[in-house]
Amino acid sequence: MDDQRRTLSAAEVSALSVGERRELLAMIHVANARDRGEQAGRMSLQDVLSVDAATISRRRRRALVVTVLATVLLIPWTFYLAVRLPEVHLSRGWDVTWVGFDILLTVFLGLTAFFAWRQRFLLVVSASGAGALLIADAWFDVTTAGRSDRQWSTLSALLVELPLAAFLLTISVMFTMRVGRAVLALRRAAVESLPADDSELDTVIDTPLPEERDVS
Repeated sequence: MDDQRRTLSAAEVSALSVGERRELLAMIHVANARDRGEQAGRMSLQDVLSVDAATISRRRRRALVVTVLATVLLIPWTFYLAVRLPEVHLSRGWDVTWVGFDILLTVFLGLTAFFAWRQRFLLVVSASGAGALLIADAWFDVTTAGRSDRQWSTLSALLVELPLAAFLLTISVMFTMRVGRAVLALRRAAVESLPADDSELDTVIDTPLPEERDVS
């Protein structure tokens, strides 16, 4: 079997069609999974995908349980605060509270800009966090403002903070949906290109592919 193996050059790989490359990648995926010993015996790509799907489903159930429990517990707590909290309260560290909040908001906005520049998926996390902080900023600006500052705080919330929050959250949702569609397309392509027999997995690639860039 080893005598029948050969190494493909970068030029040979570049000459393959898109469908042939997908099939080759599927073969490599199966071979790598088998070599890592993730399962006894010979693994198919469908096995790998099913393991990933099971892991994702388990994490989704955990997230569902945690978020539902937090939501249920927060409802009575909110009613309790509505009854017990005074309308007026003198607080120490007012300056530290707002400066710290603005520092946190600045960090999230800066990370969002950095991840957008580097084209990283963490953009979703930072943009969502920055959007949520901006909504909180607008809320507390308006509700804690004095009579003389109420108009300015309201205008700031309507014209700056809330529009920027909506923009960041929209980016986060659209980016997540686009990546999700791309992942599903890759999964379908990988499953469709599964080899019928594992005996076809005897090609070894030692030369890395040249980096491909989107010039569109």
